[in-house]
Amino acid sequence: MVEGPFSQKIGPPLFNLEIDVGQTAYPHDARTFGINSKVHGAMRYDFNKETGEISNYRNFKYPLLDNGTAKGLAFSPSGQFLYLTAERNLFQMDLQDPDPEVSTVLVANVNLIDGTIWPIGVGYLQYGPDCRLYVSPGSTTFYIYVVYRLDLKAPDCMFEAKAIKTTYQPCI
Repeated sequence: MVEGPFSQKIGPPLFNLEIDVGQTAYPHDARTFGINSKVHGAMRYDFNKETGEISNYRNFKYPLLDNGTAKGLAFSPSGQFLYLTAERNLFQMDLQDPDPEVSTVLVANVNLIDGTIWPIGVGYLQYGPDCRLYVSPGSTTFYIYVVYRLDLKAPDCMFEAKAIKTTYQPCI
Protein backbone atom coordinates (compact mmCIF):
# COMPACT_ATOMS: atom_id res chain seq x y z
CA MET A 1 0.00 0.00 0.00
CA VAL A 2 1.40 3.40 -1.01
CA GLU A 3 1.38 5.96 1.75
CA GLY A 4 1.92 9.66 1.36
CA PRO A 5 1.84 12.37 0.49
CA PHE A 6 5.47 12.64 -0.53
CA SER A 7 7.22 14.50 -3.31
CA GLN A 8 10.07 13.77 -5.68
CA LYS A 9 12.21 15.84 -8.01
CA ILE A 10 13.08 13.98 -11.19
CA GLY A 11 13.29 15.06 -14.81
CA PRO A 12 12.37 18.52 -16.06
CA PRO A 13 9.61 20.55 -14.42
CA LEU A 14 6.27 20.00 -16.14
CA PHE A 15 4.68 23.25 -17.24
CA ASN A 16 1.14 23.38 -18.62
CA LEU A 17 2.19 25.02 -21.90
CA GLU A 18 4.85 22.35 -22.45
CA ILE A 19 2.69 19.36 -21.60
CA ASP A 20 -0.32 20.97 -23.30
CA VAL A 21 -2.99 18.27 -23.42
CA GLY A 22 -0.60 15.29 -23.43
CA GLN A 23 -1.84 11.94 -22.19
CA THR A 24 -0.27 9.78 -19.47
CA ALA A 25 -0.32 5.98 -19.31
CA TYR A 26 1.12 2.85 -17.72
CA PRO A 27 1.81 -0.44 -19.53
CA HIS A 28 0.08 -3.60 -18.27
CA ASP A 29 2.90 -4.50 -15.90
CA ALA A 30 2.79 -0.94 -14.42
CA ARG A 31 6.58 -0.79 -14.18
CA THR A 32 6.80 2.31 -16.36
CA PHE A 33 4.96 5.62 -16.42
CA GLY A 34 4.73 7.65 -19.65
CA ILE A 35 3.76 11.20 -20.56
CA ASN A 36 3.37 12.66 -24.06
CA SER A 37 4.73 16.22 -24.20
CA LYS A 38 5.04 18.57 -27.14
CA VAL A 39 8.30 19.98 -25.72
CA HIS A 40 9.99 16.89 -24.24
CA GLY A 41 8.57 14.15 -26.48
CA ALA A 42 7.77 10.75 -25.01
CA MET A 43 8.75 11.01 -21.35
CA ARG A 44 9.31 7.72 -19.51
CA TYR A 45 9.95 6.93 -15.89
CA ASP A 46 10.40 3.62 -14.11
CA PHE A 47 7.55 3.17 -11.62
CA ASN A 48 7.66 1.26 -8.35
CA LYS A 49 4.22 -0.21 -7.65
CA GLU A 50 5.06 -0.82 -3.99
CA THR A 51 6.21 2.68 -3.09
CA GLY A 52 4.66 4.83 -5.82
CA GLU A 53 8.07 6.33 -6.58
CA ILE A 54 9.33 7.10 -10.07
CA SER A 55 12.96 6.89 -11.19
CA ASN A 56 15.19 6.61 -14.27
CA TYR A 57 13.76 9.55 -16.26
CA ARG A 58 14.37 9.47 -20.01
CA ASN A 59 12.75 11.18 -22.95
CA PHE A 60 12.58 10.40 -26.64
CA LYS A 61 11.77 12.88 -29.37
CA TYR A 62 9.68 11.70 -32.25
CA PRO A 63 9.04 13.18 -35.74
CA LEU A 64 6.84 16.21 -36.34
CA LEU A 65 6.62 16.99 -32.66
CA ASP A 66 7.39 20.67 -33.25
CA ASN A 67 4.69 20.93 -35.91
CA GLY A 68 1.73 19.91 -33.80
CA THR A 69 0.18 19.20 -30.50
CA ALA A 70 1.25 16.05 -28.66
CA LYS A 71 -1.79 14.21 -27.34
CA GLY A 72 -2.14 10.45 -27.02
CA LEU A 73 0.19 7.90 -25.47
CA ALA A 74 -0.42 4.17 -24.96
CA PHE A 75 1.76 1.11 -24.45
CA SER A 76 1.26 -2.15 -26.34
CA PRO A 77 0.23 -5.13 -24.14
CA SER A 78 3.82 -6.46 -24.05
CA GLY A 79 5.23 -2.99 -23.40
CA GLN A 80 7.50 -3.25 -26.45
CA PHE A 81 5.77 -0.52 -28.43
CA LEU A 82 4.69 2.95 -27.46
CA TYR A 83 1.96 4.57 -29.54
CA LEU A 84 1.92 8.36 -29.75
CA THR A 85 -0.31 10.90 -31.43
CA ALA A 86 0.61 14.41 -32.53
CA GLU A 87 -1.65 16.60 -34.66
CA ARG A 88 -2.68 14.30 -37.57
CA ASN A 89 -0.10 11.56 -37.03
CA LEU A 90 -0.04 8.26 -35.18
CA PHE A 91 3.46 6.96 -34.40
CA GLN A 92 4.83 3.68 -33.09
CA MET A 93 8.08 3.66 -31.10
CA ASP A 94 9.94 0.39 -30.42
CA LEU A 95 11.07 0.62 -26.79
CA GLN A 96 13.25 -2.51 -27.12
CA ASP A 97 15.34 -0.85 -29.82
CA PRO A 98 18.63 0.55 -28.46
CA ASP A 99 17.63 3.90 -29.99
CA PRO A 100 13.82 4.26 -29.75
CA GLU A 101 13.91 7.63 -31.52
CA VAL A 102 15.39 6.01 -34.63
CA SER A 103 12.91 3.12 -34.49
CA THR A 104 9.88 5.44 -34.47
CA VAL A 105 7.69 4.99 -37.53
CA LEU A 106 4.62 6.76 -38.83
CA VAL A 107 1.66 4.37 -38.59
CA ALA A 108 -0.83 6.75 -40.17
CA ASN A 109 -1.42 10.32 -41.25
CA VAL A 110 -5.13 10.54 -40.59
CA ASN A 111 -5.69 13.67 -42.64
CA LEU A 112 -4.63 11.76 -45.75
CA ILE A 113 -6.53 8.58 -44.89
CA ASP A 114 -9.81 10.16 -43.74
CA GLY A 115 -10.34 11.88 -47.08
CA THR A 116 -12.55 14.64 -45.71
CA ILE A 117 -11.92 18.32 -46.38
CA TRP A 118 -12.02 19.09 -42.64
CA PRO A 119 -8.64 18.49 -40.94
CA ILE A 120 -9.50 15.67 -38.54
CA GLY A 121 -6.30 14.80 -36.76
CA VAL A 122 -5.90 12.29 -33.95
CA GLY A 123 -6.48 12.63 -30.24
CA TYR A 124 -6.23 10.37 -27.24
CA LEU A 125 -5.57 6.64 -27.16
CA GLN A 126 -7.45 4.07 -25.11
CA TYR A 127 -6.66 0.38 -24.78
CA GLY A 128 -9.92 -1.58 -25.00
CA PRO A 129 -11.01 -4.80 -23.28
CA ASP A 130 -10.84 -6.49 -26.70
CA CYS A 131 -7.04 -5.89 -26.88
CA ARG A 132 -7.39 -3.14 -29.49
CA LEU A 133 -6.24 0.45 -29.31
CA TYR A 134 -8.93 3.03 -29.94
CA VAL A 135 -7.82 6.36 -31.39
CA SER A 136 -10.15 9.28 -30.84
CA PRO A 137 -10.42 11.98 -33.49
CA GLY A 138 -8.67 15.28 -32.89
CA SER A 139 -11.68 17.26 -34.09
CA THR A 140 -15.20 16.79 -35.42
CA THR A 141 -15.78 13.60 -37.39
CA PHE A 142 -18.11 10.61 -37.46
CA TYR A 143 -15.31 8.05 -37.07
CA ILE A 144 -13.12 6.38 -34.47
CA TYR A 145 -9.86 4.77 -35.58
CA VAL A 146 -8.53 1.40 -34.39
CA VAL A 147 -5.15 -0.36 -34.14
CA TYR A 148 -5.86 -4.11 -34.07
CA ARG A 149 -2.53 -5.85 -33.41
CA LEU A 150 -0.60 -3.67 -31.00
CA ASP A 151 2.36 -5.98 -30.44
CA LEU A 152 3.33 -6.16 -34.12
CA LYS A 153 5.71 -3.70 -35.76
CA ALA A 154 4.02 -1.23 -38.11
CA PRO A 155 2.53 -1.65 -40.66
CA ASP A 156 1.61 -5.15 -39.41
CA CYS A 157 -0.10 -3.57 -36.39
CA MET A 158 -3.11 -3.08 -38.70
CA PHE A 159 -4.34 0.50 -38.30
CA GLU A 160 -7.81 1.17 -39.69
CA ALA A 161 -9.18 4.63 -40.28
CA LYS A 162 -12.97 4.92 -40.17
CA ALA A 163 -13.12 1.63 -38.25
CA ILE A 164 -16.18 2.67 -36.25
CA LYS A 165 -18.83 5.03 -37.57
CA THR A 166 -20.59 6.99 -34.90
CA THR A 167 -24.08 8.37 -35.31
CA TYR A 168 -24.94 12.03 -35.17
CA GLN A 169 -27.86 13.08 -32.99
CA PRO A 170 -28.56 16.82 -33.10
CA CYS A 171 -29.33 18.52 -29.80
CA ILE A 172 -33.01 19.39 -29.59
